[in-house]
Amino acid sequence: MSPQFPQFPQFARRAPEPDGDSGADGPGGGGEAAVDGGPDEVDASTAHRLVTEARAVLIDVREHDEWLAGHAREATHLPLGRLTCEQVESGRLVIVVCRSGGRSQRAAELLRHGGHEVRNLVGGMHAWLAAGLPVHRDDGSHGEIR
Repeated sequence: MSPQFPQFPQFARRAPEPDGDSGADGPGGGGEAAVDGGPDEVDASTAHRLVTEARAVLIDVREHDEWLAGHAREATHLPLGRLTCEQVESGRLVIVVCRSGGRSQRAAELLRHGGHEVRNLVGGMHAWLAAGLPVHRDDGSHGEIR
């Protein structure tokens, strides 16, 4: 399959995992984030605080069906396969999130290469939900993570 970002072959789309994931999140996917939280990562509670204080923007890089199922109200949806540096506001910290952290790690690498200050939300939307943070659908109803 051809890469989504020809100039960055490491961002090539991977075949779906047996659990139905369309990216490389989680064990064995080749793009999982470190669970201990490195300097380029942020936990869900800190991400929520930074976003609500308007100190950062939250970019959700999951696929459209995942977004429709549920997302953080504060997030902007920019799927990884169509993400460009120009779509993201400059001059503010960018926090990227996906389902469990793999795709958002690749998005963080792309945006960092483009000059953005970026943090990956370690654990993704699963960690967001586990931290007791709200997940909504576009109609305002309670969402779920897929």
